[in-house]
Formats: sequence, structure tokens, C-alpha cells
Amino acid sequence: MKRKILHAVGVGVLLLVVFTSCGTGGTRQAALPTPTPLPPDPALARPRYQVQRGVIERSLEANGRVTPRDLARLSFGRTGRVAQVQVKVGDRVKAGVVLAELLQADAKAALRAAEDAVAAAQRTLTSMQEQRTRAIRRAQLELADAQDDLNHVQGTSAYAIRKAQRVVERQQLLLEEAQATLLNVEQTAVEGSQRVLAQAQQQVQAGQVRAEQAGQVLALAIAPGDDIQAFAPIMEVGDPATLEVAAELPGDQMSQLVQGQAAEIRLLAHPEAPLAATVRQLPAPLGQGGSGTVHDADKTTRFALTDPHPLAWQPGDAATMRVVLERRADALWLPPAAIRSFEGRRFVVVQEGERERRVTVTLGIETPESSEIVDGLSAGMTVVGQ
Repeated sequence: MKRKILHAVGVGVLLLVVFTSCGTGGTRQAALPTPTPLPPDPALARPRYQVQRGVIERSLEANGRVTPRDLARLSFGRTGRVAQVQVKVGDRVKAGVVLAELLQADAKAALRAAEDAVAAAQRTLTSMQEQRTRAIRRAQLELADAQDDLNHVQGTSAYAIRKAQRVVERQQLLLEEAQATLLNVEQTAVEGSQRVLAQAQQQVQAGQVRAEQAGQVLALAIAPGDDIQAFAPIMEVGDPATLEVAAELPGDQMSQLVQGQAAEIRLLAHPEAPLAATVRQLPAPLGQGGSGTVHDADKTTRFALTDPHPLAWQPGDAATMRVVLERRADALWLPPAAIRSFEGRRFVVVQEGERERRVTVTLGIETPESSEIVDGLSAGMTVVGQ
């Protein structure tokens, strides 16, 4: 009996736990919030653009440095070791003076020997020329005497006349021989020694750096004892009174420019003040660059100011140049993102109320920021982007 009572109590407790659990679960389920629909992903919303009217420009921009207009980059014409440097940065120099020189005692000794050889060969040639001149004059006098003797014996015996004629002929031959003497050996010796002298002079000159124009030493990259490679720029001389901006442009940019084209310069130190300028010089063969006064080819494009300006600038200052290649003052345009392309066809999707339609467009000037609409749209139209 007692066992039955305990069994009934256990069952009752078990049922109570089950009912309690079910009630708690129902309460939790009823407490859950109602899900709220998520807004559409903004990335899926297509942008809209308005066809604008205004100025559109396609321009070229480049970086450069302020430099003297007549800047000469100087270098040695051969490899060697620097013996002396006669100037320092900031010195004013005159055209033609030696600014630096390599160790070249052997080259100068060879030059002196070549000069002596030319002088000796020239003395020999001069002496032989004088002898030739005297021989010709002597033959001329003897021929004249023989002619006088022939004239004197006219009307005498035939023997005396024939004898005098033979003397005249003999003197004529001697004169022709004297005149035919060309001194080829002596002249060849002079010419050969002059060629050796020219080579010796070139060797010495290659070991010197001379100022090719009057100006100021703006840069110097050598000192006595330095080992130098041939044609490596080691010095710059120019006139800082006349400055401009030089830039090394890639070929595809240079091909879009012409000399005399309007440009704009902004100094890095004064970006708020644009300066009017022109493309003064393009490097050869696109322009007339390269004057032949510098040893290495000048590959820079030069921009010169059109008017004086109050800004302080000096060689080495950084600058940016901007050249307008194309410009429309009253153009229709859209951002490039609004333009679509399919199999070579350029078109846009125009929104008209609730409907959309494709419209083929003709483009003009294209830049990274805007595309000119030449035909197909009008101002104010709404275009659906991608």
C-alpha cells in the first residue's frame, strides 16, 4: 500500500514538471518580437544623373622644375681622375674658361710633341718651297739669257743659230721641271703631323671642362681625386636671371603639344597663384630642342612665362604645368559612369516617368570626370546609371 502511494506521488511530481515546462515555452514563444522587413541594399539601387550644361576641358598636367633658360650641363669627354676644380657653386664664370681638369700629364706631353712635329714639318716644307721658288726664278733668267743669245745670232751662220736654239730649248725644259716640282713628300708630312696634333688637342680638351657660355655655376658634383666617367654630367652653368620650367614628358604627352601653345604654371610653394605661360620648346624631333651647346641631348619640354610675376622663385623649385588640349564653353555632359557601351555602340538609359529607354549618344571630349554629349540628349534629362 505504501509503495502505491509513493508511486502516485512521483507521477504527480513528474506531471507538474512537464506542465510547467510547456507553460514556460509558450510564454517565451509569445514574447518573441515580430520580424521587421530589411530595407533594400543601397548597392542595388541604380544611381541617377542629370544631363548638365557647362564648360568641359581635356587637359594635360605634368610636374617640372624651375631652371635657367640657357642651362648648360657640362661633362668631361673621356674617363679619368679629377686633378683640379677651379670653381664652386655660385661663382660667376666667363665663356671659354677652364672650370675643371683631369690628370693628363701624358696627354699634354703628347700634345707638345705633336706641336713640335708640326713645326718641324712646316719648316721643312717652307724651306723646300723657297728652294723651288729660287730654282724657278733661276730657270726663268737662264731661259731669258738663252733667248737673248738666239736673237743676237740671227742673220749669222746656220750653225750658230741651231746651237742657240738648242740652248733655249734646254732652258725651257729646266724651267718646266722646276715648276713641276710639287713637294708632295713634304706636304704629306705636314698634313700627317697636323692630324696627329688634332688628335692630341682633342685628347687634352676632352680632359677639360670649359664654360660654353657666361653665367653662374648652379650645380657641381665633383672634387679633386674623383674618378669620372666620360660624358657623365658633373656641372651646370646658367643665367638665373631668366628662368623657366623644364619637364621630362613621355612621348604620348609630348605628341599632343605644339610650341607656342598656352599653358599654366603653379609653383609648389604658391599653388594659389597660377602663372600664364607657353610651351617654349619641345625636344627634337618634335620641336626645335637641342642647341648643340650641351654635351648630352636635352629631352625636356620647356615652359616659359608670358608675363613677369611678383613671386620669388629660383632654380630647383618644383612646379606643375597644365595645358588645355580641348575646350567647350557650352557643352552637354555626363559623368563617364552614366555612359554604357555594347559592341562599339555608346548609349545611355533615359528615365521618362516610370519607363526607361535606351538612347544612342555621340561623344565628344572625354575626360576622367566628364564626357561631352554631342548628340542624342538634351539638358535636364535623367539618365539611369549601372
